[in-house]
Amino acid sequence: MHIALIGATGFVGTALLNELLQRGHRVTALARTPSNIAPREGLSVVQADVTDPAQVAQAVRGTDAVASAYNPGWTEPKIAEIFMQATHAIFDGVKQSGVKRFLMVGGA
Repeated sequence: MHIALIGATGFVGTALLNELLQRGHRVTALARTPSNIAPREGLSVVQADVTDPAQVAQAVRGTDAVASAYNPGWTEPKIAEIFMQATHAIFDGVKQSGVKRFLMVGGA
């Protein structure tokens, strides 16, 4: 299965990335800073701003599923506001892409 992963550099996202690759899935990770993700077999990384539905749609289009472990960062002063903005953009982008499977996880 080919899975798009949002939030692959965070605590939960890193664990999810490792598990997906270990199980043999192909993963496309969306990242603000692709260089923060080390290259690995089965992994491709694309730069995307997940607060922009069009960028999300373009990045996830053609995958079998999308998993989001997005978090703007615990030290972000506007964490709730940015989280909600990104969550709506991710939902809209996934809908626009036509991908039918979406999983959102967190680790609060």
